Amino acid sequence: MKKFSILIIVLTLLLTKNCCAEETTEYKLASINAGKPISHNDATIDRFRYLLQAIQEKTIVSEPNPGVSKVDGIASAIVYTRDNIQKEYGVKINLLEYTEGYNRYLNRLNQRLGFTETLALYALTLGKEYG
Repeated sequence: MKKFSILIIVLTLLLTKNCCAEETTEYKLASINAGKPISHNDATIDRFRYLLQAIQEKTIVSEPNPGVSKVDGIASAIVYTRDNIQKEYGVKINLLEYTEGYNRYLNRLNQRLGFTETLALYALTLGKEYG
């Protein structure tokens, strides 16, 4: 559990590092998805913005650590779980596909449940399906 907490903190710091005013959480996710820095006009940024908002509306998100926004907490957890299922199950899926899939999974649940729990269930389901 300690290892998980440290990884979440590190990911959160990476996602919230402000070297540029324009590097929003959505931009950082889109860059991770592309595997390189992208144009600030890339349509993937808007898609991640929509998905993060939709996920926040469809789930119950606990208050993150002080100084960390809910959106940054959501983004960090999504990156962590996607990376984890790639390592544990060998699932090859880009970050946008993973986030889109999680959003569809929430639509199928058709009720507002905890973010952490539903993300963990989605990751396990995906890992077992492809692993």
